[in-house]
Amino acid sequence: MAQPVRDMGRAIMATGVASGLGRATEAAKAAVENPLFNGTSLRDAKGLLVSISAARELTLLEVDEAAGYIRNQVNGDTDMILGANLDDTLGNNLRVSIIASGLNAPAEVVVLADHVKRRSAVHETVS
Repeated sequence: MAQPVRDMGRAIMATGVASGLGRATEAAKAAVENPLFNGTSLRDAKGLLVSISAARELTLLEVDEAAGYIRNQVNGDTDMILGANLDDTLGNNLRVSIIASGLNAPAEVVVLADHVKRRSAVHETVS
């Protein structure tokens, strides 16, 4: 696993999706403001893995816009690894996924993650 998330304790993953003009900034903003962060600031993150995905029309300017928005949300000591990939199944959408590690996440986030995990296990058992 990449260094920004290895041995960093709890991590939270969030995703944002947007289309149209300004989709890169809007998707990054949606990922940063995702309810899974539940008031946890990315400024506290010790490491970030960021993935930016879109169809073949993805431009380097859009990658830079999304990365810049996220970079402005973290402190200067945060290790950030950025990746971009082409995914034609996204159509006109651009998706930004963030895995933030080294957070002191509120208990509600941990409880929500445990609930989702248990619910998923129940669905797999029933299916």
